[in-house]
Amino acid sequence: MKATDFREWLEKISQLNRRQKEQAKHYLSEAKPQAVVVKYLEDSFEPSCPVCQADRPHRWGHQAGLQRFRCCLCNKHTFTAISGTPLPRLRHKEQ
Repeated sequence: MKATDFREWLEKISQLNRRQKEQAKHYLSEAKPQAVVVKYLEDSFEPSCPVCQADRPHRWGHQAGLQRFRCCLCNKHTFTAISGTPLPRLRHKEQ
């Protein structure tokens, strides 16, 4: 959304009645299912290298809010909890 459109949208919020404001607040605050899935994958992730299957990678920083790992044995790839799933190439994983 363009900045001018967003400002106009924000100005219209004052025109909403109480019920509409509550609905908007609820919609904006509810957890998105995709974010829950990413959190679940990260919490249940047992890191192993996707190339050589070594189970002792070391932490290699963060990418898009996810912990990255790098294999100590092959040093070929870095990977996250969502590597090997349909999610890695999504631009907005949380949406």
